[in-house]
Amino acid sequence: MKKECSSGVNKAWKFFLIATTSLHLVAAQCTSPECVALLSGQKQFDDRETAETKYVEKIKTTPAPTRIYFPNETQNIKIPSDSFDVKLYQLMPRATKDQNLCISPLSVQTLLTYLSTVSEGKLHDELSRLLDLPENQTLVAKTYQMLTQLPTENTDANNTIIFGNKLYFDERYGFLKRNVLDSAQRLYATDLESVDFLLPSKAADKINSWVSDKTRHLIENVVNADSLKSNTMALLVSPVYFKSEWENKFALYDTTMRPFFLNPRKEIQVETMYTEDLFRYGSFEQLGATVLEIPYKLDDFTMMIILPKDIDGLAEVERRLSEISLKLISYRLETREVIAKIPKFKIEFESDMIQTLQQLGLRSLFNRDSRINIFKHPSEPLVVDQMRHKTVINVNEAGTEAAATTFAKIVPLSIPVGLVRFTVDHPFIFVIRNSRAVYFMGHVVDFNL
Repeated sequence: MKKECSSGVNKAWKFFLIATTSLHLVAAQCTSPECVALLSGQKQFDDRETAETKYVEKIKTTPAPTRIYFPNETQNIKIPSDSFDVKLYQLMPRATKDQNLCISPLSVQTLLTYLSTVSEGKLHDELSRLLDLPENQTLVAKTYQMLTQLPTENTDANNTIIFGNKLYFDERYGFLKRNVLDSAQRLYATDLESVDFLLPSKAADKINSWVSDKTRHLIENVVNADSLKSNTMALLVSPVYFKSEWENKFALYDTTMRPFFLNPRKEIQVETMYTEDLFRYGSFEQLGATVLEIPYKLDDFTMMIILPKDIDGLAEVERRLSEISLKLISYRLETREVIAKIPKFKIEFESDMIQTLQQLGLRSLFNRDSRINIFKHPSEPLVVDQMRHKTVINVNEAGTEAAATTFAKIVPLSIPVGLVRFTVDHPFIFVIRNSRAVYFMGHVVDFNL
């Protein structure tokens, strides 16, 4: 049964998530006379480009229109598996073994999906294989739109999602291709804006201002002037903002200090939430964990908590995730009456994604094999020299905003009839997802941060 506060007021726990991914495109070894002329501003554009100047001027600061959907053809879209999400998550902890972790697979996935539409050759093949994209570009656009489709029910100031994609480009390198201009705004809801990367402070201020606005001022400095080099040609930013109250509310007065075991030999006291209510729950022998799914007010969104059965079992559970679909785990959960004790936690995480993506097989993006075609007449190949990912997650009772394998193997163990106790008192995994995508995924291993 749901516990009610003695005052008759049952305050909602609120959950705030912010993520942003930024990618720098630079000219590879920009030393040719033509490229030097471009950088110095000496080269004059062809007459055939001049005719499009007015058109390009219009889109310099034009926001993307509402994305176009294909409601009559959605049955042709293959819903992406969560294989990419899990692989991305599994590789991240190697560099952050003893740290809390939070990533937004969706932010990375949407950025890379858009890059696949403006790439060719080996790079396009690597992106398509990594993301399991269809060959038909129309279906790629539909898949992208499905992943980023916003909820229409139960949305308000405290329950909302904000997506953003923006391509900043430097016109010293020429004009953007007409198809890039068209598809970016019409199909991929990507804003376009020209900047002068020879003025790095001004460019950084412009980029950071946009990201800050998209994330409700919770991420203020996603790029700095020092990271913008003179040969920077373009920068693609993909922020995701998520804010929602729990559907099943937690009472403030039930939060107490409870033990949390960092390992079998070390215990600390942490603020822990408490509730007794109906939740979807399951125990999975193959995973070595029990799972609780907590719904949000936002339609179709849940937090899945994966709790290893052993205090020191996190690494093994993370290894086994590659054998199990998150969608299938969710499907196999059963509604039970649960006493849940869950610690409050806050994570701020930032990482360079290049090494992780290279381990996933995406190598051409970061060398001269890269064929990113966004400019009409590029004088040098475009390569990526930076790809940063930043996330912020905060769960607390006050709701204060903060910066933001096989089917046959997965069978829940028999669960005895009666009350289930789900006590999160050692390192665990959390997943914020809906039926289409994994928005955030991470683990909590420490509170002494």
